[in-house]
Amino acid sequence: MSQRDASLVRQHNWIDRCHCWLVQQWKPVLASHCWASQQWHPTWQFKRVGPLGLFYCVCIVVAIGCGPADRRQAVTGSVTLDGKALSRAIINFRPAPGNQSNSAGAGLEDGEFKIAANQGLLPGDYKVIIQAFEETGRMIIDPQFGKVPETLMIRFQEEKTLEATVSEEGENRFDFELTRTRPAR
Repeated sequence: MSQRDASLVRQHNWIDRCHCWLVQQWKPVLASHCWASQQWHPTWQFKRVGPLGLFYCVCIVVAIGCGPADRRQAVTGSVTLDGKALSRAIINFRPAPGNQSNSAGAGLEDGEFKIAANQGLLPGDYKVIIQAFEETGRMIIDPQFGKVPETLMIRFQEEKTLEATVSEEGENRFDFELTRTRPAR
């Protein structure tokens, strides 16, 4: 027997063991079968479940699928640094204390960001964190990528005070005007 054949037999035996275990768990619903009987597919016996059981199954599926509508909101906006559109940056909205919500973020492209509603934020207060990077003009050696431009994180004066309130009504657009922190002399 080749290695490939042996592998297929092992895989088939594992699948059959799982299959037989499932059959044992669902004996009232499935016809009894296993490897020894050489029956590969279960035979569903709906008469054991009955129309009332089928009705209950449908009701459970409908109840699970009919939950409350998602209240997430799309969020857009812009970020400028010293009056110029900020690129090479990310923005993240984190729930403020007391807000039991999700966080969301996006990359900035030409100073603009957009978070779609399906990935958006629930109404409430958020702390906004913006991280931006700039090239220093020097090249460094990265162990994984080789020679790459060196980048440093940009510090802002407004770093600790950025906040946003997302609402259910109206457009959730936030524009942030940042000022670079000047190095101490």
